[in-house]
Amino acid sequence: MKFILILILFPQFIFSKTTVSNHYMGNIITETYEEDGRFIVDQFIESSGAMPKKVLQRRFTEKNKREKFLKSKEFNRSLDLEFILASKSYQQVEDKKLWEVKNEWSLDWEKKYADWVRDTIHKDYFVEKNLATDCADVLFVLRWIFARANNLPVANQTAGSGRLITQDTFLNKWKNLKRADAWEEDELFLAALEYLKDNVYTKSLLKDGYPIALTKEAFREGVFQLFDNHVRVISKINYDGNGAPILKLSSTIPSKVRVLQEEVLVDMKSIPKDFGGLMKFRWPIKKDGVWVLMAPEDMPWYSDEQYQMKYQNGEVNFTKDLISKLGIKMNPKATLSTMMGALKDYVLGRKQIVIDGYRYCTQNNCAPGTQGYEDWSTPSRDKRVLEYFSDIFRTLEDLKIQDPELEEFYNELQVKTRFSYSGGHLSFQELYEHFYYKYPSYDPNDLPDVRWGWGEQNKLTSLDLKYSRLLSKRKKLVDAANICRNSTCEKNNEDWEKLNTYQIDKELKEYLRGTLKLCSYGEM
Repeated sequence: MKFILILILFPQFIFSKTTVSNHYMGNIITETYEEDGRFIVDQFIESSGAMPKKVLQRRFTEKNKREKFLKSKEFNRSLDLEFILASKSYQQVEDKKLWEVKNEWSLDWEKKYADWVRDTIHKDYFVEKNLATDCADVLFVLRWIFARANNLPVANQTAGSGRLITQDTFLNKWKNLKRADAWEEDELFLAALEYLKDNVYTKSLLKDGYPIALTKEAFREGVFQLFDNHVRVISKINYDGNGAPILKLSSTIPSKVRVLQEEVLVDMKSIPKDFGGLMKFRWPIKKDGVWVLMAPEDMPWYSDEQYQMKYQNGEVNFTKDLISKLGIKMNPKATLSTMMGALKDYVLGRKQIVIDGYRYCTQNNCAPGTQGYEDWSTPSRDKRVLEYFSDIFRTLEDLKIQDPELEEFYNELQVKTRFSYSGGHLSFQELYEHFYYKYPSYDPNDLPDVRWGWGEQNKLTSLDLKYSRLLSKRKKLVDAANICRNSTCEKNNEDWEKLNTYQIDKELKEYLRGTLKLCSYGEM
């Protein structure tokens, strides 16, 4: 069987920057990183003796917008009052805990955790529990819920300062919150989860985790796959061929109560060690009376096996080899069907984002550069739709050698898989062409029908709006580039990077492809 090596771009969260500036009341910690297609700024303050408090988060669809924000008055504001309030509220109460530790992590508890994830966690789990999540939250929250239920220790490093949040972390502002047996009714635990979610992200997973061996014992449900500024939890492994081989669940940003996205592990990528891979959480242990995380190399199942050069250079297909090592029986039809279902769910998720975004933006400012625009625009999501299609096309080619009936099955499935909208429906192939030709608009200020490009007129309107916005942006860059005519913009220096129009020109060309397609329809 012939496999295609998919080269991956090294994710930028590894190159995230942490800066600490002194303040007479404590430290101001700034984290800049990339997560799930957004360029993010987090700012924390840390008073003497108190846990960190997040005081700001801004998300941007473009890196240059983030850099501009970092120089703005909004970012460089006074934080004196925040320090005064945090110095008391975020002090730790030494004689109180979230729960008592009665057990220690072991291989047996890891197996129980894997069984719990497999048997309990599904796409609607956090909707049923009414808990908002973003990209990294899912992994941390699941670990904390299980640890609380079984009186196990849990510890995660905070963004910026790296201080541990544990079951013994009890903030002064939580003293009057009520406890309950069920975690979703426990005010104290829910407050702790919100604090946890505010202070961890994908980079935290890299620090708190360790790479595992490619064995049936180590690779279980609950393992997380960290790559490309995104993280998924392995939720189900089907060894007997009754379904897709390996399923994974994920959330996205911004934080919201949402149905998790289910995908099949078919990306065929081996991830370099510095950027993540298949990982598990390190165990918290007590050393000299203080909670610390066990060293990665001391963890059971620790292994660098997944980073072997044969995977990195494409000599051996990583996903195929993993499935073979685990002894999983492949079911090509179930795999393809599940992938198409995942794509349909993803598109339906976009439908709700368009509705919610338009509703929000009719009542709030969603001009480019505002947080409303950054939260409700969908450029990375629209790009991901095409990536789903590419995964399906590639998998079909890879698996039809195993199953001669697969292509016929796929063609029948295409006919049955339809996407409804207000004016009718699209077939699977039509939906692919819809996104390939860039008919949907990603701007949250546009009307919902224009956001989708339903019908010829809305396609034209969507493309026309994209042209006008990009040409306006291009004109500003061209005008600003006057300084380069004095030979101050050498290739690849800061001004050259900031003022060239390469990406805009590339995007305009992509939209032209859609316009030419519409024009060819008109001539027929």
